[in-house]
Amino acid sequence: MWRDFSVTTRARAVLGVRMVSLLLAGALPLLLACPAAAQNLLLRLVNDPLLAENPDLALPPGGMGADGEVAQICPAPNPAAKMDLADAVRHALCSSPKTRAAWISINAQQAQLGVARSAYLPTLNLVGQYSEDLQSSRVEGMDDSTARTRVRQGQLNLSWKLYDFGAREANVAAARFQLQAAIASRDDAIQTVYLNTAIDYFTAASAQASLKAARENEQAASDSHAVALAKFTVGAVSLSDKLQSETAFTQATYDRQRAEAERKAALGLLASDVGLSPSADIQLGDAFNAKPDPLFMQSIDELIKQASEHHPKLLAARARASAALAKRDYIAAQGRPILSVSGRYTLDNQPYALFRDFSLPARNDDRFIGITLTIPLFEGFSRTYQTKGAAADAENAKTVVDDLERDIASSVWKSYQLLQADVLSLDTARSLQDTARQSFEATQERYQAGVGSILELLNAQKALANAQLLQIQANSNWNISRLRLAAALGRLDQSATSP
Repeated sequence: MWRDFSVTTRARAVLGVRMVSLLLAGALPLLLACPAAAQNLLLRLVNDPLLAENPDLALPPGGMGADGEVAQICPAPNPAAKMDLADAVRHALCSSPKTRAAWISINAQQAQLGVARSAYLPTLNLVGQYSEDLQSSRVEGMDDSTARTRVRQGQLNLSWKLYDFGAREANVAAARFQLQAAIASRDDAIQTVYLNTAIDYFTAASAQASLKAARENEQAASDSHAVALAKFTVGAVSLSDKLQSETAFTQATYDRQRAEAERKAALGLLASDVGLSPSADIQLGDAFNAKPDPLFMQSIDELIKQASEHHPKLLAARARASAALAKRDYIAAQGRPILSVSGRYTLDNQPYALFRDFSLPARNDDRFIGITLTIPLFEGFSRTYQTKGAAADAENAKTVVDDLERDIASSVWKSYQLLQADVLSLDTARSLQDTARQSFEATQERYQAGVGSILELLNAQKALANAQLLQIQANSNWNISRLRLAAALGRLDQSATSP
């Protein structure tokens, strides 16, 4: 075992020397050929000497990089310009505190990975000390004596853990899995903000379309009331026709006023999502122009399989479960022997005392190096119970994974079935609206010709208004359902919002 250890130690030392040599050999041509790139490389090595940070994860949405980079990635929303769904989602991701918190969590976990890796390196401490000692004696019958001693001391201490039977390796693995969990949690946070913003966008688009339909219905009711009033004036219809048409017109005005309030409320919520004041008047683009996605035409079993492999919430839970197992191994390894080396070099000018009151100037050097083997013999059984507790935590993390797998499968199943129903509802609602419009136009012509009744006209008008709202709601439900299914699959990205 000791022979294997010595071979491993020498191999690590040789590997370290080679890595440094290769780094220096590669840095010199890079410095000469591309000073800017070399400066960035050296700056990164200064800031992250253990390479624990991934440069691709260094710039979170909303700002932690250079102003120019942030402005390019996250331009400020322009309320005057039409905003489509992709714009709304981009602005929401840039301004959401949840996404920024997720990126910050990644930075924190990268730092923890660096801390874990640093345990493989030695520690060096430099201690400096200066002291001054003044002694005076007064003896009767003798001259007073005074002795002043100034001592300067410097000490360099070295400590290096050579082998610990897997404790550091397990700690690094735990930190790496925690970093993976943080990255997956960031992806989940992005998808959550993505979905919530998309739902608010389609809600606002539906409110806007509903207001347009309410205005058309109000205009139709106004036209019907004008026709009934004209007929009543010449005695062609009774007072009942006039009052019924007036009642329908008043109801249509009320519906239009409610639609305006609902539109303002929905746009205010969307404005808050994208980082604007709720009072901002956002102009929406065409929200209901998406086509069926081939992704959702696959079998439900295939979709559930994809969700179990790619859903970020599940990936984060699995990474945390692996981290819990690594932590259990780390705690268990802490109870095993540790082999370490320590060294010390001390230099001082402590005088050399020949007699009680007489000393000579001196320069003292003290060099020490030693190997220490620490074997834990008895810790009051605390290690046993700590390991059991860590094992229980790992088992609990595994149950969280199992529970999430069931929840995600159920969510995919439910979202898939709702989407299928909403796809069928689209054609039904469209057909219903076309039929209701034709019925209203025919009834309106009949009433103007003096053949139909006011009740027939008002019923057709109400049926058309209801069909328009149903068509709007069917479009909104279908768009939201396909996004919910994409989120349940863990694949809510730009393609899910593209037409």
